[in-house]
Amino acid sequence: MEEGAGRPSEFARSFLDALELIAEPLRHGEAGAVASVRRLARSLRRRAAAGGFLDVALAAEALEKSAAGKPLDGLEPLLTALGRQAAGPARDGFLIVGSAEAAKLIAALAPRGGEPVIASSCAEAVRHLRARRFDLVIVDMAVLDADGRSLLARLKEHPSTAGIPVIVLSVSGNEAERRECVALGADAWLKAPVDPGELAAAVEGILARESAALAASHRDALTGLPNRTVLGETFERAKAEAVRTGKPLVLALLELDDVTGLHEAFGRVILDMVLREAGAGVARSLRRSDFVARWGGAQFAALLPATALAGGRRALKKVLDAARARTFRSGDGITFHLTLSAGFTRVSADMSAESAVATIGELLRQARAEGRSAVLVPEAAELELAEAPKILIAEYDDLAAAAMKHRLSREGYEVVHCADGASALQAAVDPSVSLVLLDLQTPSIGGLQLLEVLRRRPETAKVPVIMLTTPEDEDAVGRAIELGAADCVVKPVSPVDLLARVRRCLGTS
Repeated sequence: MEEGAGRPSEFARSFLDALELIAEPLRHGEAGAVASVRRLARSLRRRAAAGGFLDVALAAEALEKSAAGKPLDGLEPLLTALGRQAAGPARDGFLIVGSAEAAKLIAALAPRGGEPVIASSCAEAVRHLRARRFDLVIVDMAVLDADGRSLLARLKEHPSTAGIPVIVLSVSGNEAERRECVALGADAWLKAPVDPGELAAAVEGILARESAALAASHRDALTGLPNRTVLGETFERAKAEAVRTGKPLVLALLELDDVTGLHEAFGRVILDMVLREAGAGVARSLRRSDFVARWGGAQFAALLPATALAGGRRALKKVLDAARARTFRSGDGITFHLTLSAGFTRVSADMSAESAVATIGELLRQARAEGRSAVLVPEAAELELAEAPKILIAEYDDLAAAAMKHRLSREGYEVVHCADGASALQAAVDPSVSLVLLDLQTPSIGGLQLLEVLRRRPETAKVPVIMLTTPEDEDAVGRAIELGAADCVVKPVSPVDLLARVRRCLGTS
């Protein structure tokens, strides 16, 4: 999660609380509720995407888009996604090891983490540590069955518990004991009876450092992008979401061409600058709901949720075009350009991030052999890409056409847009056109007239046509069906409804 977002479960819970509070005013149509939902969704989308929580980012994006029309339709899926994230992995806050009196005092001071778990002996503490995970362990040296230092040493020597911060409370206040505890790995050593303010400050300080260290460990030091560790975690979440929803997921690997040449020509400082800019450029060129990380060296990885292979190829070509257009300047004023090559594959349920990257790595080696600025997929996927259906949109409203084109392209369809009937008639004779989306109000040649012509011509007679209508076009809808329209859909078009109708007409539902 990005800096300032807090722990994933806390981040999700804060948005969940805010959205649940706004849900009731939204249902009653209260003024300002829609604006509040839009602001929350926009902020949540950005922060979730930056942290790699793609299911939350996609649900937030859908709510943001639906806020002006039917915000309640997008609210429930987002609340569900946030609820899953807020639950997070099972954690039990604090483990307090010590006498009942000491534990009661410490529990009252615990500023977060819910109800602490209390162990009255080292043996009991070990049982809890085997069964659960904790954010912090507080050890009272006066535990009943053993010296607290024995438990501290055991915690820090075992890989599963070595990373848990430990605060030690000592009755003796002995300096030698303090030094020993610090050497054994204690994060803080306090003299009992402990000052409440001192303990609270120690707890807050340790948890803040842990949170900062976790955030730092998830970022690549050079580019600031999420690192390979985060990519692996995000990959598993995105794959599970893709399996759950049935939506496609693409993993891509992008690599700077001729890194050795850049280094030899301009040196390490300029190469580092290029890597930083290249990583930022890849992220800018993709959607906010896509996830970009530095894989290592001159390679960047990208996860594209809800994207078919054809849509992934178009998205990556856009990235490569943007990279080629950028001009760089060396320290002595020499200008140069860079190119990227990319490989990508559809993610299947049995893939790991490492196995998918290994497959794509072979493609990148092939790209280096064949030339620069290439976009390659595994050979088995080439046939699927070659057979991507082409859809012609005849729509005078550029905004509506752009929205439909964006959604259909991401689903793997090749889309062509014509703003008037005359140009649509010319484009429709292309034998690769598999479906026509035709607005009734197309200029130059009206929708019904164009439909009639398409049905008379042998080369277009069997191409299915979906008419785009308005609620006022009720009489024309009947006429369109008589003329041979396969379906009619009322604008504004729901993306989900449109996609279902397209698939049905193409026989792919």
